[in-house]
Amino acid sequence: MIQSALYFALGFLSAVLLALLVAPPIWRRAMLITRRNVEAETPLTLNEIQAQMDGMRAGHAVAERKLELTLQDEKEKAALQLVELGARERLARNLKADLAARDETIAALCARLADHEQNLEKSTKNLSGTEKSLEQRSSELELLNRRMSESCDQFRQSANRIGCAIDPDRKPVGRIETGASGQTRQ
Repeated sequence: MIQSALYFALGFLSAVLLALLVAPPIWRRAMLITRRNVEAETPLTLNEIQAQMDGMRAGHAVAERKLELTLQDEKEKAALQLVELGARERLARNLKADLAARDETIAALCARLADHEQNLEKSTKNLSGTEKSLEQRSSELELLNRRMSESCDQFRQSANRIGCAIDPDRKPVGRIETGASGQTRQ
């Protein structure tokens, strides 16, 4: 067991020794690459510094102009949406007014319909009363017609007994005519 621990410690120390031997050249190479990158990004002359500042200003101006154009487009869209919203609100108000007018018309028509129905009921009652009255009058007329027929039959029988002929199409002549005209003159 001690032997295993010694092998482990010996392996660990040899790995550290190798890392210390290899680390300085890797470190130098990393420093060299980093320095080159920093020097490439950093201008060395005044002209390069001025050019870099001009490039940054131009980039900023382009970005600002893009933002201005985007803002202008958004304002135009908002204005169009407001116009469309106003038109829809007007349409909604007009539709509400039309709906209210239709409701009023429907209410008026319902009231008129109710009045007409009441009048129809009254007329129906009057008509049924008139029909009953007409039936009564008709039966009374039939009764009177029968009585008159009976009276005419009795009169004809009496006239036949007396010996006078009665013709309903013929005009009365003779004594009866003068008697009738004398009565009307008096």
